[in-house]
Amino acid sequence: MRTRNLIVNLARSNRLIFTTLRMSISSERVVLRDGPRLFASISDPKIFEFHWPNSGVRIDEQGLSHYPDVGKEEWDDGLDCPVPHPHIWLEADTEDASGKSRKFIWDIRRQSESTFEATPLVFHGQTLTYPGMSFKVHRHEVSEDGIRGGVEIEGLAPEYEKIYDIEEFFDHARLLVRFLRILCLPQTVNKIEEPNPKMNADRIKRKREPLATHTQIIIDPAAITVAYANGIVGTHASPNPHNRRAHVRRLPRGGVTQVRECVVGQKSPDTSPEPQDFRVRELSSSPNLR
Repeated sequence: MRTRNLIVNLARSNRLIFTTLRMSISSERVVLRDGPRLFASISDPKIFEFHWPNSGVRIDEQGLSHYPDVGKEEWDDGLDCPVPHPHIWLEADTEDASGKSRKFIWDIRRQSESTFEATPLVFHGQTLTYPGMSFKVHRHEVSEDGIRGGVEIEGLAPEYEKIYDIEEFFDHARLLVRFLRILCLPQTVNKIEEPNPKMNADRIKRKREPLATHTQIIIDPAAITVAYANGIVGTHASPNPHNRRAHVRRLPRGGVTQVRECVVGQKSPDTSPEPQDFRVRELSSSPNLR
């Protein structure tokens, strides 16, 4: 069963474990009260689903999430690529250090020609984790320094930024922009999977949602080159010094700030991170998107 259908069925049968990250009890209640709105969104029969098996997201032994680096050129190219549908479900496969499967999910809505909003989720077993956060990418925003693309963070719990590294959502934004760029590549093959008409007729008779038509978008791996900085970079809670790319940051409480490229977590001159050594390689397998 597809992940979204599984989550919807678990929720409807009261078997879904809906949770959030550790916060104060009052903040957890505020986030969890948003559940009905969230389930209404992901139950949308018009949502367009994508499955991204080779996104590059991984989880380390400490449970920290790591994201592939997206360089400035790729970011700029991706900002020119449109969101192809008004409402998108994007899920990426990953697993933790013990080998347990995790689904990173984004509920994406196109708000305008220049802006899209995404709500991140994580699903494993029967548990759906919702941090109570979302972010908007303003694709055509340009700062005074010429930095393209503004990222606006919104959250239900004001204390989130005090407990967790809000910079993770900028990693999310860069990953989604990479996804949009991949969709724009010309070397694609669309494979359409039509549902069984008799099965759908039976589902409708039993007052169940009919199965949707699915299109598998297969991209030639020779058409893609991905830049990596020391393999995989980008972690939302790393205690080690690391480089932070310049970006425009729009804060939950309002206001815009320009974050310049800098070293984060540097305690002394001896703790500076190694210079970023980029290498380009061809993906070993096609990143199928369904």
